[in-house]
Amino acid sequence: MNKYKRRLFRKLVPIKQRLSRIHLRDGQTPLWLVLKKLIEEIDKDDLGPSANAVAFSFTLSVFPSIIFLFTLIPYIPVEHLDTQILELMGQVLPASVYKELSATIIDIVSRPRSGLLSLGFVLAFYAATNGMMSLMGAFNRAYRTIDRRSFLKTRLIATGLTGLLVFALVMAVVVVIIGNVVLKWLVNHDAWGLLNDDVSLFLISGLQYGVTFALFFVAISIIYYWGPAIHKRWRFFSTGSVTAAVLCILVTHFFSYYISNFASYNRLYGSIGTLIGLMLWFFLLSFIILLGFEINACIDEVQRDIHAKIKRRERKAQST
Repeated sequence: MNKYKRRLFRKLVPIKQRLSRIHLRDGQTPLWLVLKKLIEEIDKDDLGPSANAVAFSFTLSVFPSIIFLFTLIPYIPVEHLDTQILELMGQVLPASVYKELSATIIDIVSRPRSGLLSLGFVLAFYAATNGMMSLMGAFNRAYRTIDRRSFLKTRLIATGLTGLLVFALVMAVVVVIIGNVVLKWLVNHDAWGLLNDDVSLFLISGLQYGVTFALFFVAISIIYYWGPAIHKRWRFFSTGSVTAAVLCILVTHFFSYYISNFASYNRLYGSIGTLIGLMLWFFLLSFIILLGFEINACIDEVQRDIHAKIKRRERKAQST
């Protein structure tokens, strides 16, 4: 075993030397030290279990969210919307499950129920804020700090950050949908043939992804700034928020492609496979957001260690 470790170490030495020559923007922080610290902290802070807890809380918010959306349907002025939704659910759900639930669903979507609407919204938002509070607790553990804010203040911050995250997700979906519609319209009404060029289509799609990235980037930056108990040292726009925003978009894109083309959740588990896929997506996003925060914390800790060493050398030089 030691022989294999020595071989691995010899192979990693050139990589370490290259990464040691790469410094962050301050010119004093080697990338190698940050990566080494990050690997240590991922294991020490149990990022996987923390992401599991956050994903579970967000998954719990799905069920009251569905109740909220169902009770919202009678208030939407679209003809035969309830019939269309019932037909869709009849295609998705197993026949036995749909037979048991159809009467209740018809009763919910056919008559306005303001009380149930309010209850569904409160339950959904409460479950989602629990997920955000789990995320904030993981931030404080990563930064080795005790949250001395009151329960009410923490809950209010979690509520605001949850609303921001939901808004960013909804707007990202809207941007993608509207972008596709606008792109099809432009292609169909392109009298001069300008959009037949692949480069033009690539630029328009790039603009669509750029807006989505900006939404995620700003939302994650705000969460990183206000989520932890200590945020005085943080820059609003940080390396971790850039990394997390990029990874969230990439993971969502590739995970959607994987689910559509390769995954067999529905064949193995039936309609509950959709819920499994959703929870896995929540886990990946939670892990990425925690990873971005760990990057910020590691950069800050490495920089403080380097500055402390520089000051010790200066004091030692002055004393001699």
